Amino acid sequence: MDHRLRKEFKLVSGMPVKKAADEVCRRLIKGIATGAINYETYRAWMETPDDTSVAIPDYK
Repeated sequence: MDHRLRKEFKLVSGMPVKKAADEVCRRLIKGIATGAINYETYRAWMETPDDTSVAIPDYK
C-alpha cells in the first residue's frame, strides 16, 4: 500500500492502517475459527487487488 492509499484509508476509516490491519486479522481468525470463513473465501480476499472490494463476513 503506497503512501497516498494509506493516507486515504486513514481519512475514510478514521484509524491508522496498522490498527485496521490488526483488526482485519483478528476478525479473519475469529471467522476461520468458527468455521464461517473457509479457505476459498480467504484466498479470494487475498488475491483481490487493493483497489477492489471483497465482501467477507464481519466477525467483531
